[in-house]
Amino acid sequence: MNRSAADSVLADLVQALHAEQQALVRGDADALPALAGAKSQAFDRLAAAVRSAPRAGRAELMQALSAARRLNDTNAALVATRMAVNRARLDTLLSLAGHDTGAAVYGAQGNRPTLAASPRASASA
Repeated sequence: MNRSAADSVLADLVQALHAEQQALVRGDADALPALAGAKSQAFDRLAAAVRSAPRAGRAELMQALSAARRLNDTNAALVATRMAVNRARLDTLLSLAGHDTGAAVYGAQGNRPTLAASPRASASA
């Protein structure tokens, strides 16, 4: 794959990342699966481009990929924020239903959060 073809694939990736970001900001979960597919295809095509690019061309390509990585990291932060909000909503609903939220919900790393003494718990004791 030549440099102009790699640039075209990179442009497709950046376009998919921007579209993903817009969908995340809008809360359009229905658009995300197709965008994830487009990103995956672009990554596969870019891998082939990087492997076949001459060493001199790789440096420029890596610089452009670094910008795409920052955009992807921003999108990941948006997802993490949305998940934290959803986790808090779930905790609230479980609490309203009378369940111990610490026993039912795991954190992002797969661990159970430590339960701090809540003012509500100490006021009812």
